[in-house]
Amino acid sequence: KSIDLADRDKKSLSTYLHDDILQDILSVKNLTSMLDGNKKIIELIDTTLEKLSFSLRERMFDLYPSFLSENELIVSVENLIEKLNKQFRDKIVIKCNFPKSWHPSVKEKHLLYRIIKELVTNVYKHSKASMINLIIEETANIIRLVVSDNGIGISNNKLSYFELAQNHF
Repeated sequence: KSIDLADRDKKSLSTYLHDDILQDILSVKNLTSMLDGNKKIIELIDTTLEKLSFSLRERMFDLYPSFLSENELIVSVENLIEKLNKQFRDKIVIKCNFPKSWHPSVKEKHLLYRIIKELVTNVYKHSKASMINLIIEETANIIRLVVSDNGIGISNNKLSYFELAQNHF
């Protein structure tokens, strides 16, 4: 039940950020066009609000990716890949093998999406890979996610896992 509360809280926060905070920011941004005065200040306000709006929107979807409630997991992962290819300007081929008859719950899709996003983003940032394979298998109520790539890997000689973990979330 604590997980249900956490999900409900995330959804509530995401909705609040979208319906209240983001809408107010967009209203202020629209009001700047009505100001008479220093164009540089108006442009700075406009640019700042646009960046803030984009940042809030991204964080809302990180907290509670609402599109997962409406889309299949594979569609959401394909959209993520497209976004990452644009963001990193690297065209990594990603092959997804998800069970066709599998219909995960919204909760399972959220969890898997977050895990896949973290792992795939790390591949883009660090591995110099040109290919990623994503496999999801489901048997006997056990979900198995396999993510592999053809990147450079992590040398055991450089840093221990503990040393790596100290410098990162």
